[in-house]
Amino acid sequence: MNEAKDYLTQRNISVYMFPEGTRNKTPDKLLPFKKGAFRLAIAAQVPILPIVCCPVKPLIDIQNRKIHPGIARIEVLEPIPTIGLTLADVEKLVATTYDRMQKAFEELSRLPPGKCPGLNV
Repeated sequence: MNEAKDYLTQRNISVYMFPEGTRNKTPDKLLPFKKGAFRLAIAAQVPILPIVCCPVKPLIDIQNRKIHPGIARIEVLEPIPTIGLTLADVEKLVATTYDRMQKAFEELSRLPPGKCPGLNV
């Protein structure tokens, strides 16, 4: 973990992680988050930028490995700072991030197909 933290901070790069750890087949709720991404963010003292995508099941046919045209709703949430946090704060950070992302996921899921906030589609 320290090696990854050093690599991130020395090169000033971002990392994109999927905290659920696997594909979610549940249409209305996020899976529990794994803690590795949160430990890394705390170690590097960098913010977490949650990005939520509404259920994309209608767009992706995993069995046949096909993607169908359509609209994927994606929302970038406010960053969650980690400055000053320690590994003792991981559980709270995971819970805070999960709660914010689940709320946004539910809001995006309630929109009628083809409608996105702020867009006239």
